[in-house]
Amino acid sequence: MSLIDWLILLIPTAIVMGVGIYSMRYVHSVADFLSAGRVAGRYVLSMGDVACALSIIGLAAYVEVHYKTGFALVFWNNILLPLGIVIGLFGYCTYRFRETRAMSLG
Repeated sequence: MSLIDWLILLIPTAIVMGVGIYSMRYVHSVADFLSAGRVAGRYVLSMGDVACALSIIGLAAYVEVHYKTGFALVFWNNILLPLGIVIGLFGYCTYRFRETRAMSLG
């Protein structure tokens, strides 16, 4: 491998490791890691849930569901979509979930 190949490999790795080492001073417990020290608001937690749902594993599962069940499932999901948007905008589920002091759905 040439020098440019090694730089392409090492520079992003060094940046990620640097950010990790820098952020270690702010993370002292599991609550800090999972829920920003239990001070994150509804919007931040909801966007974290959206980011998790749009991960590559989520997209692969979405494709598999359509392969197994067909596109009829899209029809029923589109019917439930407005309800999910309303509940998500009001943050009712996330707010109630956070009141239980739970940190993850897993």
